[in-house]
Amino acid sequence: MTGLTEDLFGELLAPASPSQPHAADGGAASTPGKAARGKSVLPARLDPAIDALRRRLPSNLYLGTSSWSYNGWNGLVYDGEYSDSLLSRKGLAAYSRHPLLRAAGIDRGFYGPIPLADYLSYAAQVPEQFRFLVSARQRLRRVAARLGWRGAPGQCSLPRCRDRDP
Repeated sequence: MTGLTEDLFGELLAPASPSQPHAADGGAASTPGKAARGKSVLPARLDPAIDALRRRLPSNLYLGTSSWSYNGWNGLVYDGEYSDSLLSRKGLAAYSRHPLLRAAGIDRGFYGPIPLADYLSYAAQVPEQFRFLVSARQRLRRVAARLGWRGAPGQCSLPRCRDRDP
């Protein structure tokens, strides 16, 4: 991935400094490699070069991942090791504080409707400019494909829907 960083941005970013306790954030100190105590997820302390990179990117560019609950991001997104379950429930706020991660996917909608209360909860955990990508329900995508529907930019396009659905 280092080569990709060089190709995209012309220089390498210094690795983030080791995680420090976030007493100011109301979190407990954690020792490296150990799960943080409590029921909150703390954001990683990042090198100032990451924020400098964010300022160089266009404001209408939304980088993100398909989920905010990956426990392998210790030191990159989160300060501490957390279970997948805790990250799924409490990790979104910490994820949204990363300067480069301004979007996240909600893929659970593929299997069934997501209650309005859950959408409101997600929105309450992130800054106003944060964006979500929501997977269309499997059934909706199949119906749309049969009807020949093509979505507007940013929505599901048929060739991709047909390639993924059996």
